[in-house]
Amino acid sequence: MKRRILFAIIAAVLIVAVPTTAFSQSKKSTSRTDVNLSLVGVVSTLDPFKTSLTVDLMLFKQIYESLYYIDDYAKPHGRIASSHTTSPDGLVYTFNLRKDAFFHNGDPVKASDVVFSFKTAIASPVLAPYVNVIKEVKKIDDSTVQITLKQPYTPFLNNSSQVFIVSEKAYTAAGNKFGATITGAGTGPFKVVKYDGNTRIELEAFPKYYLGEAAIKKVIFIPMSDQSTGLIAFENGELDFFGVPSSNWKEITESGKYEYTLAPSSHISYILLNPSSGVLKNQDLRYAINYAVDRELINIVAYEGYADEAYHMMHPEYITGASDNTFKFSYNPAKVKEYLKKAGYPNGVDIGVLQHTTATYYPKIAQVFQAQLADFGIKCSLQGGETSALVGGWRAGQFNMLCSGFNAVLDYDYYTRYTSPDVPSSFLKFQNTDYDAKWILQQYNKGAAELDKAKREKIYFELEEYIARTACYIPVFYKTNPYAWNKNLNVKLDLNYYYIYDWSWK
Repeated sequence: MKRRILFAIIAAVLIVAVPTTAFSQSKKSTSRTDVNLSLVGVVSTLDPFKTSLTVDLMLFKQIYESLYYIDDYAKPHGRIASSHTTSPDGLVYTFNLRKDAFFHNGDPVKASDVVFSFKTAIASPVLAPYVNVIKEVKKIDDSTVQITLKQPYTPFLNNSSQVFIVSEKAYTAAGNKFGATITGAGTGPFKVVKYDGNTRIELEAFPKYYLGEAAIKKVIFIPMSDQSTGLIAFENGELDFFGVPSSNWKEITESGKYEYTLAPSSHISYILLNPSSGVLKNQDLRYAINYAVDRELINIVAYEGYADEAYHMMHPEYITGASDNTFKFSYNPAKVKEYLKKAGYPNGVDIGVLQHTTATYYPKIAQVFQAQLADFGIKCSLQGGETSALVGGWRAGQFNMLCSGFNAVLDYDYYTRYTSPDVPSSFLKFQNTDYDAKWILQQYNKGAAELDKAKREKIYFELEEYIARTACYIPVFYKTNPYAWNKNLNVKLDLNYYYIYDWSWK
């Protein structure tokens, strides 16, 4: 069956590797101080309180900072905060701020800016899930902020790192134009000097950055949702660093012209079935669909086999509280037929529209998924679009099926952003379904408040078992990032993002 599906997909999808050009990047030593990069889509805003899109965050990581930076091992490192203390009951966090941190407009960072940033985050539908446990945030003095929680919350320090500190003065002065114009509200190692989210963003090193001015003095980001265009630009030397299409990975790595790595990530690519929509309300039908998904084949066609097949939404290797031992679906044609019969559709059924982002490999995932279902008489149509244009409808539950992905913060509590009934931006809230939304919310709250590691893992195990058996989310694969770059460029990569401050030219 796999062979038949694969031949059909190859014929229908036209998977063609992008031809490489004759140009190569210089191998000579360089005294360059600029770097040219691409982004996988348009930047929707410069306002860090209004978006959680990966493409936006990749830019934000260069220009904004939080109280703490959390590394790949979930360990905190001081940024705007130099240190903190926690009360014995785990309810009060007192942050001591750096006295040498400045905003890009030249103003010193003060406790009032931190208070403003957290209050703005609390009011933000995007960031509220990270900080809705906060009872009070207040200024003690210009260099001290105290945050009191409603209950003990184990992932608080981790989640608070999602709140970027902005200048209250710059943010309020800009009003409704904040996010669409340059304001100097950030504190990061680079400041925005030119901004057009559709075509070009230019950054310059911030001279007053408290860790020292960056070795890279100028950064240019070019939004390029078309990977073929990006690859040609990279090979022509117009880009210095690039996320290589998996279909061209072998060619790039064997050319001898570039440095490269397959960087791991906690990123999950997935398909979501809406249990409140039409025939997909039928759990037996969703089980049939899950059993029809051949992850190995999707990985081969969409990612040249370089990804890791996923059976859980939260990566057990990286996510605190995630387990590899909970219920999972795997490809099983006999089960597909069994559950189609149970659902009342022994000859198949039309399940409607699958929406997918047009960025990178997602169209191929959608096409392979469509072909796999068709082999069992299950029909679906595809509708592609920019993530920024689709995500509003997804958050409102206005979809039948969707195909997308996200980088998970390194704690199971992050899954609330996609499955909690209490999170407005969640794609799946379990309301108006046959499932116990109240119990799901209680489990999330219990897990976040539990300080004992073993007990916390047990709570999340039970929660994962329950959500997985609803057969709504279909984890497809954990992405590896196939990066290549100019041989003269020193590059350091983190699990999900990169920080250009750590880069330099040889």
